[in-house]
Amino acid sequence: MTIRTVVWGENIHENTNAIVRGLYPEGMHTTIANALNSDPGISATTATLQEPEHGLSEARLAQTDVLTWWGHKDHGAV
Repeated sequence: MTIRTVVWGENIHENTNAIVRGLYPEGMHTTIANALNSDPGISATTATLQEPEHGLSEARLAQTDVLTWWGHKDHGAV
């Protein structure tokens, strides 16, 4: 059984800090998801606060086994 995982990221620093954007052009959340996807038992995707419904529609959550949050600056928005 594959563990369906969503790495939910605030995606603030990637959009506001050129150094961070240079290190993580696809976002820190994508880097984490890619690392998780190296395990054949995990299927990881991403969502961010900036997406409609914060990337977490009811339908998407219903298809998710594990939801992880990656944030640093905007925990209050959650």
